[in-house]
Amino acid sequence: MERGGNLPIKHKIALLGAIMAAVAAPAAALGAAHNTVSVRVEGKAKTLVPATLVRERAGSITKGGAPTGACSSLSAAGALDQATHHHWSGTYYSSFSGYLVDSILGEKYSAKAKYYWEFFVDNVSASAGACTIKPHAGEQILFAAMPVADYGDYPLVITGAPHSAKSGHAFKVKVVYINALGKKVALSGARLTGTDFAAATTGANGTATITPLKSGKLTLRAEHSATKHAHHSYGYVRSPSLSLHVSA
Repeated sequence: MERGGNLPIKHKIALLGAIMAAVAAPAAALGAAHNTVSVRVEGKAKTLVPATLVRERAGSITKGGAPTGACSSLSAAGALDQATHHHWSGTYYSSFSGYLVDSILGEKYSAKAKYYWEFFVDNVSASAGACTIKPHAGEQILFAAMPVADYGDYPLVITGAPHSAKSGHAFKVKVVYINALGKKVALSGARLTGTDFAAATTGANGTATITPLKSGKLTLRAEHSATKHAHHSYGYVRSPSLSLHVSA
């Protein structure tokens, strides 16, 4: 990724109207009006907004000094505004036609903080800012608090889980991360936690065995600490919560 200008790379990324650096996969620049999209917000220690469907509305976002009409409500920024019921803040920069988001639902990071808000479209770091991108119907918008020190940040996804299970009967799941090209990569060492099963860790092929402890609703979530590769640290966004029914 490039470095340039007066802002560290992570803060340039967080400046949501700016074009993102180098290897980010292209995101939808245009979308039909009034699409329904999914929005999720992952804070540093917990989920602030679980995956939530919102239907875009006409209008514009005027927080932080944005001129009327400069940031469309049909953009990813508009979707964030709806999902949080307007409980976010940021500074609008006319030179970049976008926001530097500093706070979402009370979790705030200054320009000098060790964390910042990163923005993803369909689990890939966005190629443009949240005011610029107008999501297609069904796309997933994710904002996540990530360390400035990370060279790259990748969302986690749990795959292979059954729709239902039986108490005491084991099943396997796989944890992958979505890389900068949108490809799924198996991840070892991911921790699976949730309700009504013993915590598990993925092996070399990214799989883990889950044994439900009782009937009812079982929930799963995957997390992984940062890893180093080629002298760079890579971070991972916790997975969305996954639920399935467990019979007796």
